Parts: sequence; structure tokens; C-alpha cells
Amino acid sequence: MSINFKYDYVGNFSEGLAYVRRNGKYGYIDTTGRKVIPCSREYKFVNLFDFYAPASTDFHEGLACVIKEDKWGYIDKTGREVIPCIYDDASVFSDGLAKVSFEGKRFYIDRTGKEVLTAGKDWDVFKEGLARITKDGKTGFVDKVGNEVIPCKYDGASMFCEGMASVCQDHPLPEDEETDEIDYYTTLGYIDKTGREVTPCKYEAANDFHEGLALVALEGKCGFIDKSGVEVIPLQYDYAHDFQDGLAQVAIGDESFFIDKSGKKVFSFAEQGILAAWDFSEGLAVACFEPGGKRGYIDKTGKQVIPGNYFEAHDFHDGLARVSDGHGKMYFIDKTGTELEISESVTETTVFVAGSRESIIRILNRAFRMSSRQDFKIADNDSLEAINGKIRAANEHISGLLSGFTLVDYLDDRSRMDCPFKDVILGYIDEVEPDGSENYDANPMEVAQEDGVYVLKISSFVNDGQDTYTPEDWRYWCGMISAYDNCLIRFKKG
Repeated sequence: MSINFKYDYVGNFSEGLAYVRRNGKYGYIDTTGRKVIPCSREYKFVNLFDFYAPASTDFHEGLACVIKEDKWGYIDKTGREVIPCIYDDASVFSDGLAKVSFEGKRFYIDRTGKEVLTAGKDWDVFKEGLARITKDGKTGFVDKVGNEVIPCKYDGASMFCEGMASVCQDHPLPEDEETDEIDYYTTLGYIDKTGREVTPCKYEAANDFHEGLALVALEGKCGFIDKSGVEVIPLQYDYAHDFQDGLAQVAIGDESFFIDKSGKKVFSFAEQGILAAWDFSEGLAVACFEPGGKRGYIDKTGKQVIPGNYFEAHDFHDGLARVSDGHGKMYFIDKTGTELEISESVTETTVFVAGSRESIIRILNRAFRMSSRQDFKIADNDSLEAINGKIRAANEHISGLLSGFTLVDYLDDRSRMDCPFKDVILGYIDEVEPDGSENYDANPMEVAQEDGVYVLKISSFVNDGQDTYTPEDWRYWCGMISAYDNCLIRFKKG
């Protein structure tokens, strides 16, 4: 069988794959929604911008950085660990090299895991053939054999982007007579990869080059320069973004609008009824049309082409954008707004828990309380139809898998167990608890009434090719259900 899932977190597509997280498990899908690397707990994936993920989840040059047992390594696009998890720290691959540390030593490795260059303490990753370094408080650059090709003489520098790097110089302000403290102001300019100063350090802000132009600011006004240092779009804006997809967002006073690379206004926010917009990517930009409203997408004329249905919306990558409906789950849409179906081929294992109405309601309410921030509590006087409606609503709310109903979480709180067979059950648990059982998810499906007895159907879904519950596993967990709620268990697989 196949099930369509949403996720607790999804990353942008990079090199054809996107990172996904569901119920504490991590994996990758491709742009068709196919699970390429199954979700599991074997690895932790690091995203510097995702608080919930414990190096970047994106693939870089065919490899992704992962953590296993607190050590760092790399997997390929099949999920195979191609560089062992042995490092104390690691970066993503860039320019064919990654910076790692091992037993106090820092060095760069190639994509085979071979050590190729010793790294200093304050050396960054390589980009466009050079790595930024800091020495004695000053910044410069080294090449891939470790030669300092741009001297460490700047007070700061960006990484190289499109052959250019911004550099800065600090200038002391007059000494504060009361505190004897000296403050500094900073000016910025640009150098090329030979170290030649293309633009002197005169700007208050100097961003990376994007599409041949760089956003700069002086005396509170923004504009754009080209790679020869010429101000090709005058410094006249109160606010501006970098160029993305041929357009840049700017503002003069209260008027916000997009311009093209000639500086011509393309459309204004007010003309299109736009309250806020983000940068363009693959021809579309996220926009908001109502105060506090949800987000949709506009094209390069400012026309809304995907309705504002999303609590959270991100740029398009590889033809897909990640969005959230506001209920804590994320998924992907294409450029028509159609949801990408992310299906998995799974094996369903089902048990039927038979008991009194009160015991079945107790099981369900415990599951809902543990798995959801919303209230799906079943009342004592709810009809059977109402009970099943709340089960369906809960499953829909958390995308079909009640993670809080994971059997190990639901049943392993031994302090609440109170039954005549407690000692026998606990001794059995300590002897035969199934290995890895915390990786299985289960959810209540429906309640039926048979001859005055209420029967709750519970199903577990496991990816095809992975281990599933055995009858012995189910007897273990179902014994716990029985001990809690005095229910009878019937086992069925298929």
C-alpha cells in the first residue's frame, strides 16, 4: 500500500534532493516525492538555520554531512556512508574540499576522505579557489596549497562571490573623555582574486555580487555597482535587496517596488495591492496581500499566481517550494500550487483492541494528549460517529501519523501501571523488549462496536524493506495495553 505524508520539517531542494524530518526520523526525497533515503534515526543531520535539526542538510557536490554517535561524516545520494563518521567537526564540501577536525587537528579532505591540506585555526572553507583566513586579527586569503596569496591586512572580508570579495577597514573615532574608550567606524570596498583593489573602502555597506551587480550604501542611501566599481544604479534608495532572478526590491520613502538591472521600475507594491514581498526565485516570489495574512506567490509582473493559502512559504528550488499550512506540518508545491504527493510504499500491521467504551476512550484521549497541541479530547457522551470524526481530524491534523501514539512512548510509562499482573508484565518487558521498537509508529484508525464491546483498530506503517513488528513485538506491547486498560487483543498482519 502507499500513504501520502507531510513532514515536521522539510528543507529546500539541492542537487535534486530535499531533507525531510518526521517523528524524529530523518531522510531525503527527490523532486517526484519518492523517498530516496528512508527516514531513520541512524544519523542526525545538521542545519545551521534549523533549530530543530541537530553542517548543512543540503547535498553539496554529491555529499551531505551527517552525525552518528556524536561524530561527523558524509553520505552519498543513496544514503551510503562514503566518508566514515569519525570527525569531531566537519563542514560541507565546497570547491572539492571539506574542512574537518580530528583529535585536535584541523585539515581539509577531498571527496574520497583523503587529507590534502593542514588548516589553521581560523581558516574557512574554500570558495572559488580561495579560503578566507585570519592571522593576528587581520584577514586575507590562501590558495589550495596553503599559500597566502592575498595578505592578511584587512579588518574583515567576505568570501569570494563572482570573483569579488568585499573587504573592510576600521577607523578610530575620537576618544571618549569620560570612559577613555575608543570606538570605530568601518568602511568597505572590493578586491578581485589577485588582491587588486577594485573599489576603495568608502562604503557603509557592501554586499556580495549577484548577477554582476553589488548592493552598496553610503550616507544612508543604497544603489548598485558593477565589477569595475561604477555606480550603475544611483545610490538613491532608502532600502534595497540584492538582485535575484533579474529583479531587486527597493524602497524610496513609503513606496516599495521592484527594479530591473537597468534601474527601471517594473511594478510597485501599491499598484498590485502587495503589503510585503520577498526575492524572486525561478520566476516567482513570496508575497502577502493582507495584514497578518497568509502568503502566496507573484510572478514578475506582480500578479498573484498562487493564492495566499500558506502560513509559511519559501523560495522555489528545482521547481518546488516548501510551504506550511500553519498546523506544524510542511510539504512542497509546484509552480501551479499543486501539492507534491510524497508517497511511501509501506507494510501495514494492524491490531484490534477490544474493551469497554470507557477503556477505549481512555486509550484514545491518552494518545491525543501526547501527540497533539490541539484538543481532540473525546467526551464521555460522544457518539461512535463523533469519536471516529475526532480520530480522522487528529490524523489529518498531524498528517496521518500520531507520533505521540508511538507505542514505546505511549506504553512505557511504567509508573502509571496498576493491575494485578504488574510484576509479571514488567518482568516480561525487561526480558524481551524488541530492539529498535522506538522506531515504529502507530496510529488509531477507527472504533467499531461489536456485540456491546468497543473495538479500536490500531495500525503501524513501516517502509517496505525495513523490519516490521513481529507477533512477539505486538504481544509485548499489547500486553501493556491490556495491563493498562483491561482490554483484549487480536493480532492481524496485512
